[in-house]
Amino acid sequence: MKKSYLRAFIAIMAIVLITAGTLLAYNILSTVRDQREQREQEAQEMRMMLGLSWNLDLGVRNDRGIIFSAWDFYHRNIDTPEMQQIRHVLFVYEEEDAQQYADDPTILVAWPTRYTELGIETLNNLIPTAYELGKITGPLRLVSMDDLFEDPEFVYEMIGITIFRSLHGTWRSFKQSVDDGNGD
Repeated sequence: MKKSYLRAFIAIMAIVLITAGTLLAYNILSTVRDQREQREQEAQEMRMMLGLSWNLDLGVRNDRGIIFSAWDFYHRNIDTPEMQQIRHVLFVYEEEDAQQYADDPTILVAWPTRYTELGIETLNNLIPTAYELGKITGPLRLVSMDDLFEDPEFVYEMIGITIFRSLHGTWRSFKQSVDDGNGD
């Protein structure tokens, strides 16, 4: 009789251990999957924000005081330990606003440069044509400077829908001519 109780006890304990092990493994795998998905979402958001900074010339200041596009700055320094820590790109209205994030090594903070508003105006000149061609559905909406901070996904979508990204070389050339004193 004692042997049958012992066998039953061992069988129950084996079932409990197998079940507990399975649940533990499932929880670990779920956690790993969730962390991977979160990292991928953060990476996707970071690519979007860096893309916006490149297209609309949002800047950062390096340690020598030179302002770069956040995209250029990040990609020029991508192999440095500092850039390896970056997990988020954050846009602020003015360079002074970036100071509040200076102690957080996981955030790259960028702000509009003198060309950002011109880039938004150029993008807004392209949006009605994209709307007329049926590339944009729903009501016509132009991009505002506030959209960079409050709805960057919308701005990124408009850059992708319009030919703005294709004009980027021309846009860069125009900015260079202004910097050289040859433009308006």
